Amino acid sequence: MRSTRGRLLPAFGLAVLALGLAASVRADCQPASSVEEALASTRIAFVGTVVAMPEGTPGASFRVEEAWIGVVPATVDVRGMGDAGFMEDDRYWTLGARYLVIPHLERGLLRDDVCTATTLWRDEFADLRPAGAGGPAGGAGASGVPGALVAVIAAAAVLTIVAGFAFRRRSSPPGTP
Repeated sequence: MRSTRGRLLPAFGLAVLALGLAASVRADCQPASSVEEALASTRIAFVGTVVAMPEGTPGASFRVEEAWIGVVPATVDVRGMGDAGFMEDDRYWTLGARYLVIPHLERGLLRDDVCTATTLWRDEFADLRPAGAGGPAGGAGASGVPGALVAVIAAAAVLTIVAGFAFRRRSSPPGTP
């Protein structure tokens, strides 16, 4: 009896220790089922090209071409799941490659891993483009002010300046330049 108890106690202790540590180990994620389903349920999606990748940490900086869902600036950083270094499920990006990015939004940070529907761009994704898709926020032509309004304001400013010079010359007393 004593020898059985002597063998079971260490085994029981190891089992308890393993269960206690299991909570701190990150579980593998479940892959997204499809791009279509991910687009239907996400808060952020954009098409962009990788322009930089920080060394030693997962993530990439993107030049945003189109914001499909949500407000996305002209350049945006997407981080991996951990900040200290690469984790098992972090995505490896390709510099210069174009992606349809469908990241997680976590405490104001965009994060991505191999289980999101983020994928290299394919031409057939153009058929999935939401009706409200547009340029990035803060990018060229993306000031939030319609282009026609900007043109009208610019034309009015030019006319005001020209009229000011013309009026000034007419109202000057004779003999003054």
